[in-house]
Amino acid sequence: MVITTATTTTQIATIRNAELKDASKIQEIYMPYILETVFNLDTIVPSIETLENRITQVTENYPFLVAEADNEVIGFVYVNHFYDYGFNNACMLSIYVSDKTSIRGVGKLMYDHMEALLISSGLRYIISSIVETNIKSLKFHKKQNFEEFVRLPNIASKHDQFQSIVWMAKNIAPALEYIYLP
Repeated sequence: MVITTATTTTQIATIRNAELKDASKIQEIYMPYILETVFNLDTIVPSIETLENRITQVTENYPFLVAEADNEVIGFVYVNHFYDYGFNNACMLSIYVSDKTSIRGVGKLMYDHMEALLISSGLRYIISSIVETNIKSLKFHKKQNFEEFVRLPNIASKHDQFQSIVWMAKNIAPALEYIYLP
């Protein structure tokens, strides 16, 4: 399934498809999450080439979007398949906002744009995997009507600390039914 997107501009930011040239800025946004927090379980910052490959691979089937303000990428969001075993109606969400931006609401703007694209594509579930101590992310997802469906205590580790993971999901199928009513 290929999902096409269009650029959307608001007073806050422009949401557009990620391009390969955005990889260095995506790396810059991603880096503090990896090096300074336990909120992302990666321990090595992906190279620009790795991020270019991720953009290319993701956009074969799903949207990969960036938020831009004053010609500067300030956030990114993408989805990818949720496992490889017949979960064709679900995708896994990743969303990051620059710790340097003072613009509020960028995460919600990116998420709303992504959700609209996913609804129009026919997907039914958006799933997010969140480190339990990332309270800000848990609150964000709850505000977007995600519900916790799995809590995995002390399943991961980073910086010599065990981390519990919360999986949250949002069923977007009711929106599909609303959109396609005769």
